[in-house]
Amino acid sequence: GGHARSVADLALSIGFKTLLFIDSNAKEKESILGFPVLKDCSEFESLSFPHHIALGHLKSKAAFYQELKNQARQIESLVAPTAYIGRAAMIQQGAMIGQQVYL
Repeated sequence: GGHARSVADLALSIGFKTLLFIDSNAKEKESILGFPVLKDCSEFESLSFPHHIALGHLKSKAAFYQELKNQARQIESLVAPTAYIGRAAMIQQGAMIGQQVYL
């Protein structure tokens, strides 16, 4: 969806070279910004790579976050280089801080 595209754009802008999207409703050969969208990630379960949950629906995101934590997966925060992070701000694991954000 739209949020996944925003996340992809940010991830690419901060140096990620390869992205993979998981969506149980993915269509055959679906892609986002040229990167594949798969129905599940079972073929990648043994690999170690950073995850970022690109779901706009907060309850679904929270459930998936807990699932990844239970699997001891690395959950990555994405912070745009143009974001201003105030001295008192605290960025939690898995956060997305977009371009030109003042936090």
